[in-house]
Amino acid sequence: MVPMVFDWANGDETCEIAKQNTADYVCTGSNTKCSNSTNGSGYRCECKEGFEGNPYLPGGCQDFNECHDDRKSNCLSKKNCSNIDGSYECFCPPGQYGNGMKEDEPCEQKKKKDILKWIIVGVRTGFVALFVCVSWIYLVVKQRNLIKLKEKFFRQNGGILLQQQLSRQEGSAENARIFAADELKKATQNYDESLIIGTGGYGTVYRISSR
Repeated sequence: MVPMVFDWANGDETCEIAKQNTADYVCTGSNTKCSNSTNGSGYRCECKEGFEGNPYLPGGCQDFNECHDDRKSNCLSKKNCSNIDGSYECFCPPGQYGNGMKEDEPCEQKKKKDILKWIIVGVRTGFVALFVCVSWIYLVVKQRNLIKLKEKFFRQNGGILLQQQLSRQEGSAENARIFAADELKKATQNYDESLIIGTGGYGTVYRISSR
């Protein structure tokens, strides 16, 4: 008995031309593809990669599970394989790292030292973030309390009364001004004694130049 091989094709057109004639085009399945004949004219219908069946029937090409056949899957085992439509995915179980493929990154057990190291890094990062937040809140509260304390001293030392008296004087907006403590310290060069021009019941008088 002599073995025989059948090599046949549809029509005498290429896939590109055949697709334009939808009435006669036969590769119509959703998972079917068209291939030009390698021996003469015409074209053939084939199932797409990851599918099998009869490509000449509507819905004839169906997904097959590569995970059930080790020859079609590159995963370490069936337990490391997940079938998807037209293909498959390899994975490693929880507690292991890698991609679960035979010839790439096989699954390896995560070392406890590595896990502990990342835990320590996470804890340290959390403490640093907490310290920064607490420090920021402390500075904000301290600044607010300082402002309130200055306002309190201003009222206790007759600041409001002084403002009222100045407002009654004609031209007070141009001739009189209330300085803050920091401004006075800067204007008197840190209360330099060489700038003192007199003392009295109301305190020490300094010679300064206002700009």
